[in-house]
Amino acid sequence: MESRVVLGLTAEKRDSITVEEIAARVGVTRTYAAKIAHTLSRKRWLQRIGRGRYLLNPPENGPDPVPDTNAFRVGSHLIDPYAFAYSTAATLHGLLTQNPRTFHLATPRKAERSLQEPVAFRLVHVSPPRFFGLQRVQRHGTEFWVTDLEKTMLDAVDRPDLLGGMAHAVQVLHAAKPRLDYRKLLNYVRRTGNRSLGQRIGHLLTRIRPEVPVPESFTAKLLRDAGPPWIRLGPVREFGREGDHDRLWHVIVNVPEERLLGEVRVR
Repeated sequence: MESRVVLGLTAEKRDSITVEEIAARVGVTRTYAAKIAHTLSRKRWLQRIGRGRYLLNPPENGPDPVPDTNAFRVGSHLIDPYAFAYSTAATLHGLLTQNPRTFHLATPRKAERSLQEPVAFRLVHVSPPRFFGLQRVQRHGTEFWVTDLEKTMLDAVDRPDLLGGMAHAVQVLHAAKPRLDYRKLLNYVRRTGNRSLGQRIGHLLTRIRPEVPVPESFTAKLLRDAGPPWIRLGPVREFGREGDHDRLWHVIVNVPEERLLGEVRVR
């Protein structure tokens, strides 16, 4: 029965299976199918990726299978829908150079949790209206979803804590700026319904990498949504409430420059 599960998946070129599917495949009860799955997991032919869900460790790895450490293959089976996002997406787009230790997955399903084996994952819940801006990419023989360039940059400013802090978020913006589709970015900002996020992005884009101009049409349209009340650039809990005032964007720059900008070039 164990061979029928493993060899059947291999022949069908399938990556994953549930306990219910094992029961149907070999004609046993769900309880007994769960024991088969547990045994195959202990023997490392399968690895558990969720309640009653298992990923096949490819037989071509040899007679002594080991847990799959291809984070993109494992991550693409953890939850559906999903997209690799935040620091992971920034690295995939070449916006950050240091590979993250934890792989971030955004999902509109209620799933704010972390997994540590065999690779560290963090599942981050986002509201369904803000789950957009996705593209398919392929790495290491696996095709999967990732947030596109503009959504990755927007997410970096929105959740700098998932990139390692404000300085890393600014690095992402600095690297992305010459490649941005500003029409798409404006649409994305408006789709979030978050006016303060647009103000933060506008403030940073006008300061960072001044040799790369921002289209006036983008700035003008974004400024229509900016205005009182004042918002703060960084989290108040971390940086406090005080700072210089950017009167154009109504942003209080409460993040010290040395912690915000690092080596990036500014105006």
